[in-house]
Formats: sequence, C-alpha cells, structure tokens
Amino acid sequence: MADALAMFQTSTESFDIVWTPALFEEWICNYGMLRADYDDGEYHKVTSLFDLPDPQQYIEKAIRVERRSFDGRDRDRYIGWVHYDDVPLYGRPSDLTARFFILQTDPTTVILEFLDIHVM
Repeated sequence: MADALAMFQTSTESFDIVWTPALFEEWICNYGMLRADYDDGEYHKVTSLFDLPDPQQYIEKAIRVERRSFDGRDRDRYIGWVHYDDVPLYGRPSDLTARFFILQTDPTTVILEFLDIHVM
C-alpha cells in the first residue's frame, strides 16, 4: 500500500484524515470505511484494471474526468476531478468510488491528489 499511496498526493478535505499506508489499506480493505466505524468482517482486495476481461472497455466506463466543476478551488492549480467508479474487487466491479483532484504543479506537470474512496 505504501507504493500505491506514494503514487499521488493526498487531501484531507473530504474526511479530515491524514492518509498513511496502513490507513489507506484499512479503508480499502474494509469497503470504503474505517473498521472502528463499521467492520463487515471481510478483507476486500482491489483487482488491477489489467486483470479484468476487457480493461479498455472498463476504463472507458468507470473512469470519468470532470474539467468544468472546480468547487471553489484555485483554477490556476486545480484543473479538474477524476471519478473512478466501480473500483474492481476480486476481479469484478464493486460500488466503491475513488475521487481525485487533478493538480497542475508547474506548466508541464500534472498530478493526482487523492480525495477519498467511498461506497456509492
């Protein structure tokens, strides 16, 4: 999970959480919530998009980029959102959604800033 979390910046905006690799893993493995809040007794595992039968079709359906709604963010830095619906668990779509901001850090660099993952 440390490698996954290191791939993007994190935001505390949605849940006022400081994301650590352990917390990120717990949140995903407990189906989008803390075990202290609700423990479903299962350990959910994310599946790579590329392990799905038709990854390109899945990507086109599940990942949406919104470039018009900035929700009060600095338009010079934030250039949109990414909504990743149906995050795959155990090789099939689930009802987890991950959200990211698209942040431009300089004229040639764009990064994802993780906002949250939750059940839709």
